[in-house]
Amino acid sequence: MKWDLFCTASEPTPTLLAYIAHHLQQGANHIWMFMETPDPDLAEIVADLDRVTLIPAGRADWPELHGREFGGPLTSRQIANGRIVKHLSQADWIGHLDVDEFAVHIPSVMAFVAKQPDHIYCVHMHNAERVELRGSRPKHIYSGWLRTPFINVEHPAVQAIHGEWSGFLRRGVAGYAIGKCFFRVKSDFDYGIHSLQNKEPGSAKPHIANYQAVGVVHFDGFTAKHWLDKMTRKSDKGRTNHPAVRERQNQVRQLWEIGDDQKKRSELFRRVKTLSLWQMLRLRRWRRVHRMVCDVPAALKAQFPDLTVDLSPAAIDKALADHIQMRAKTEAEFEERKRQKGRTEAAE
Repeated sequence: MKWDLFCTASEPTPTLLAYIAHHLQQGANHIWMFMETPDPDLAEIVADLDRVTLIPAGRADWPELHGREFGGPLTSRQIANGRIVKHLSQADWIGHLDVDEFAVHIPSVMAFVAKQPDHIYCVHMHNAERVELRGSRPKHIYSGWLRTPFINVEHPAVQAIHGEWSGFLRRGVAGYAIGKCFFRVKSDFDYGIHSLQNKEPGSAKPHIANYQAVGVVHFDGFTAKHWLDKMTRKSDKGRTNHPAVRERQNQVRQLWEIGDDQKKRSELFRRVKTLSLWQMLRLRRWRRVHRMVCDVPAALKAQFPDLTVDLSPAAIDKALADHIQMRAKTEAEFEERKRQKGRTEAAE
């Protein structure tokens, strides 16, 4: 049984390499990356890898790729890219995992997937989220601990452990709490973000099976600067593109209200994305904190033995700055071509 992955990517080069290396080492048949921002360095490195395909998917590429203009929230673009990859993949199953999401416990997950009857088109997995011990100095961006969501939104332990900051955590995690999926490649349903896309209300439910354990690790913000950039990109004047997720909305709104106050921005990250020793011990009592289950530096060394990839927070922040410049340059070039086209059409 073969499995692929696809993602919609606009991230620093080292994180893309880490994603590729980890999943190829885990046995991925093929990785499809829809690149919203060009990455010449990555393209050169993976040029000879026949199990990796980079697909240009920025604003300038959408008319040719999708037959319409680039637009809408990221989630809509991801689903649209999923429709494309459904026709490209030659695998049996495909996972929709972002660049900051790593499939784990693959032998167990795939053994479960392989047992599913033909009418099951989606296998749902629980997620864990990377968290740091407050005050620690991580060697690299894939270190730390894992926390898992509590079983319900109003669990009293979340308030007891996180106090006034609990309103920024959904079931005790800063990102999503509803897991991710592998999809059967050939089905009549579109691949969603966290499940099959319903054709009509409730139509997907009979086709979903649940793997009752963690199958994906979410590195929600590789560094403080990366998380703040991510939250800024998610927002539109203090509103997020996930309005139904109240706690994520609270994070985005808080950052919008804080503005450029770096001390307050850092404090929000510290309270939401790190744990005090007391909090960690309390969460361990609830079995909500676990050891890291993937070794990303080892995967990089195995996949790219001649390549040195610095995964330290400082190096990733530098790579992020370079990536932000590339995003801005790509956007400016697109706008200039658009203006030139408008002037040409007006002259005609």
